[in-house]
Amino acid sequence: MKGLLYKDWCQMKHYCRAYLLIAVIFLAVSFTDDDNFFFVFYPCLLCGMIPVTLLSIDESGGWLRYSGTLPYSAAQIVSAKFLIGLFPTAAVLLATGVLQTVRMCLHGAFLPAQLAVLLLSMLLMTLLSVALCLPLVFRFGVEKGKIVYYMMIGLFFVALMVFSRLAVGN
Repeated sequence: MKGLLYKDWCQMKHYCRAYLLIAVIFLAVSFTDDDNFFFVFYPCLLCGMIPVTLLSIDESGGWLRYSGTLPYSAAQIVSAKFLIGLFPTAAVLLATGVLQTVRMCLHGAFLPAQLAVLLLSMLLMTLLSVALCLPLVFRFGVEKGKIVYYMMIGLFFVALMVFSRLAVGN
């Protein structure tokens, strides 16, 4: 298991540098912008996509066929992808927590409950994204899995929009 995590860590350092740059930019913008939570939540969505990116690299490089010859079970390979998604998520949550705490203190409105709700909702969104996307990607492959995932998200928002219109009565 350590070997799988190390392989994914090395791949993440090599292939996902742009994710780090984007996350830093978005965190900096979220520090300066009070009203737009998109900049706060987007780095977590990026973290949720890192395991899928690594799985795409594995698939294109033939790793999935090669891994069958190694003494790793399928459960260990899947677990490594889920775990490698948690490491950047923890780093982004920590950075967001520090930046939002500083921002709240500078504005004189530090509310621990509000910070906790923000961080927990970010964690939930990331874990939900990974928990929905990775099984689809493992089942259907990277490209088809992403398409099914995006379709699920689209259907969710269509259902949310229909439900909100029915609830409002328009």
